[in-house]
Amino acid sequence: MLYSFLATLFWDQWFEGSLLTINVFSLILIFAGLFAPLVQSPIKTKETLKKIAELQYKFGWTSVSYFALLQDKKYFFNGEEQTLAYTISNGTAVVLGEPLAAVHEFPQIIQRFCTSMMESGLSTVFYLVTSQHQQYFKRAGLTLLKIGEEALIQPEQFDIHSTELKKIRNSISHVEKNGVHFEWYRLSQVPPSLLIEFEQLHARWVKHNSLPRLTFSVDFYPLPRDPNGFFAVARNAHQKIETVLTFLPYRSNINLSLDAMLRSADATNGIVEALIAKSILFFHTQHIQQVSLGLVALAQSKPDQITPKLLQRGQTILFRYFHQFYNYQSLFHFKDKFHPQWEPRYLAFTNNAELIKLAIAIIGVHTRRKVWSKTSF
Repeated sequence: MLYSFLATLFWDQWFEGSLLTINVFSLILIFAGLFAPLVQSPIKTKETLKKIAELQYKFGWTSVSYFALLQDKKYFFNGEEQTLAYTISNGTAVVLGEPLAAVHEFPQIIQRFCTSMMESGLSTVFYLVTSQHQQYFKRAGLTLLKIGEEALIQPEQFDIHSTELKKIRNSISHVEKNGVHFEWYRLSQVPPSLLIEFEQLHARWVKHNSLPRLTFSVDFYPLPRDPNGFFAVARNAHQKIETVLTFLPYRSNINLSLDAMLRSADATNGIVEALIAKSILFFHTQHIQQVSLGLVALAQSKPDQITPKLLQRGQTILFRYFHQFYNYQSLFHFKDKFHPQWEPRYLAFTNNAELIKLAIAIIGVHTRRKVWSKTSF
């Protein structure tokens, strides 16, 4: 009997350990896939794009909603006022963010989309789901996995003279003493000569970046000529551009999301921090209510009450493992300088048993590119 008990205990522990190993492996693939471009080139009519733009303006709750307008997306409509932006990769529909629909209609379109994809032989995963709306995804039978945290700032509360922002003040003082000055333009009003310099800076960044260019939820390119987006520039005393930031609108144009963040190879130390801070102060004068500095994958500044505990056990291991490749912790500390509010972001997927398949789907075309090389912010 004792032998039987010990054998049972051994196999129970082995089974639990195996589940953890499988889930950690799956998480590794998923988080590697967060940096993989998902390429689709669907043909769209002008009427469809106009409708998507209207829905994005009306229902674009999340900071990535503007990327529904990017050319790599397909659309699933449920009536005239509900849609999802998604891409198909390796037999899986990867949905960008949350539905472009009224919140009370989320359950209907989520369920119908998952059913439609299942009938087509496809799995489903939603990328960058908020905790505020997680109950609608759970109601549809989806499992949530925390993938990181997003840094959010309210310009009205951004006090550059506060103790917490002392390092940012020092960066601003340093670059201004070196003759750096700042400019802001609406995306629809960027001078042609400045656009040419931006194109050149972007091309050099793409050429020398060791990781694949991201296109699913960051780096909206070519630059949209949207009058509600902003183009921020830092020039040195010789009028040379050292840093460029772009900000895209969401939530009916009252919020902005930091997108492109480019700097020259010889940029003044601290210039990126200075331009971000000065931009937040400028946006306060433009009545912007919130600025997103974007996602930091694997960030864990708050306890996670939503992700199943078995998956949580692998997240700490992943943070340490991926730090040697992507330096997430440095990116977190960089954004934390601005004293933001950190909010969790999740994947929502249809079935635990499909986790590895979904990870491979998110990786998509990334398998043709080398990403396992060290980089830093």
